[in-house]
Amino acid sequence: KPMVMARDEPLADPRRYRRLQVVCGDATLAHTATLLKIGTTMIALRLIREGATPALSLDEPVAALQLYSADPTLRSLAPTSEGRLRATDVQRRWLESALRYHERAGLPDDEAAILEPWDDVLSALEHDPASAADRVDWVAKLSVLERLRAREGVGWGDVRITAADLSYHDVRFDRGLYGRLAAAGRMRLLADDEQVERLRTDPPGSTRAHTRGNLIRLLRQCGYHYEVNWTTCQFTAGTERVEVQLDDPFSRTTDAADGVIAQLEADAAQRSRLGIPPAQHGRQGVARQDTEFDYLGWWASVAG
Repeated sequence: KPMVMARDEPLADPRRYRRLQVVCGDATLAHTATLLKIGTTMIALRLIREGATPALSLDEPVAALQLYSADPTLRSLAPTSEGRLRATDVQRRWLESALRYHERAGLPDDEAAILEPWDDVLSALEHDPASAADRVDWVAKLSVLERLRAREGVGWGDVRITAADLSYHDVRFDRGLYGRLAAAGRMRLLADDEQVERLRTDPPGSTRAHTRGNLIRLLRQCGYHYEVNWTTCQFTAGTERVEVQLDDPFSRTTDAADGVIAQLEADAAQRSRLGIPPAQHGRQGVARQDTEFDYLGWWASVAG
């Protein structure tokens, strides 16, 4: 896969938007790592747009990425316009440029809030990578896998190590390795369970996700069959097929969407007055039996 892909799938109005997909990033679950992955990308794009990037270039960016990503000691040096530098040295140059830009022109509040945790994590990785295990996924996973190898007396190619490696990213937190670490208090959390649960049904009000969430909630209450993706919500009400477009990622809603929501609210209120209970909807697809997988159980005590 490439490092960056220009996708002909904007997830928005194709006449107005294109999507630049960064495909080389880790599948992060740690709160701090996810915050930095998104936040530093936002800052980097701003610095590029404003002509405020560091005066530094990698001689061979792809080769440097491969070199850096294969070295958990973070000591590998890649050739750059400023000589041979570590991955953390390159990150530090970008952070310094971001700080200078913030002092001169000011970053938006949500981007300015990235600067301190960015510096903290970089400092940890520069001095003792293991100290970032509560904030950086690959460090946390490496720590657990090394303990598992020592306990089981196996090599990196052992199938049990591979299974545990993959299980780290299982989003079912009661089963995945990350979830067990978080439950044991070994990951630094930026949002508690109550906040996460609330956002599952009440997305941020400044985005189209909020309107999409309202549509789904009301459609379920009314018992209408529906299909939803990034840009479209389609449903059938009686014999009428309704389609709502949400193709502007920077717009919270549209007049048409607000009109449909008002009608759905009226329909839901009428069902309530008539004593019709909300329809029950399961997840899409075939129901999966909730069973444990024995081949993953062996590492559970270590992860906990």
